[in-house]
Amino acid sequence: MEAVTLKQQAASTLLATFLHNQYAFAFSLGIIISLVILLHKPNRNTVLFLISFIILFIAFEYDKHIVSALEEQTINSMALTQGGAMIWLKRALYKILPFLFFITGWGTLFLAIILQTIADKSKFKD
Repeated sequence: MEAVTLKQQAASTLLATFLHNQYAFAFSLGIIISLVILLHKPNRNTVLFLISFIILFIAFEYDKHIVSALEEQTINSMALTQGGAMIWLKRALYKILPFLFFITGWGTLFLAIILQTIADKSKFKD
């Protein structure tokens, strides 16, 4: 049996970290690229790109890390027990908010792409 080396352990840790956070890395890259473009040549579409990537990043972090702590905090602060309020709270936190984040983030991104396409087509006509 082979001994696991420090390099193999480090590579395994880096791979696991990347796989756990791959969407966060992608959205962060989108935020950075949007910021660079926005600082270089500001326009409305770049602002929409930036907003969309920020919303998508927040949605990812909400699903991965925030929702369970938020649920516990809300239940404790409102002293909720089993019942209709608890069902609606879980539905809002686990279904409605993630859906709104998803629709808002991707909708804003597609809106920015569509507006950029329309702006590019009008430049070619002139």
